Amino acid sequence: MNEKELSGKIIEGMSQGFGCNDLLEVRGVDELTAEKLLSRGIGNAFGLATASPEDIGLPIHTGRKLIYNAQEYCAKKIKISTGTTLLQESETRPRLTSGSKKLDQILGGTGFETQKVYEIYGPEGTGKTNLLHQLVCTALKKRPDSHKRVLHLCSSFVNH
Repeated sequence: MNEKELSGKIIEGMSQGFGCNDLLEVRGVDELTAEKLLSRGIGNAFGLATASPEDIGLPIHTGRKLIYNAQEYCAKKIKISTGTTLLQESETRPRLTSGSKKLDQILGGTGFETQKVYEIYGPEGTGKTNLLHQLVCTALKKRPDSHKRVLHLCSSFVNH
């Protein structure tokens, strides 16, 4: 495979790379190594960073080094957070009251956390849509100039 073909294959793999796409930017990855990785379905640095040494088709010690180098490369390109950091961030996020003291207590005492996805389900007529409207009104009341995104699905998902 020549350099242009290799580059094309790497570009194909970029769509899943989360900002750390260039396999050839990883320390220790040359064109021959990139070609071997591509034959194993690893087309970007993120794919290499999340691979296991046994799966990349190289000697284990070489694979471990390359994976570590890819992880370092990706860490510079994307934000990587620990669970502890995410928990600390969630504790400082604003919350929206549901309008029901009991429901807010169930949700930790302060209502719905912002910047989070919730799935609310139940039979017809139990107040799911009213709750959604209440949350949107509460959010707009707190910050009238902000933009809100709401995904409201009115149909059931069927599992076959």
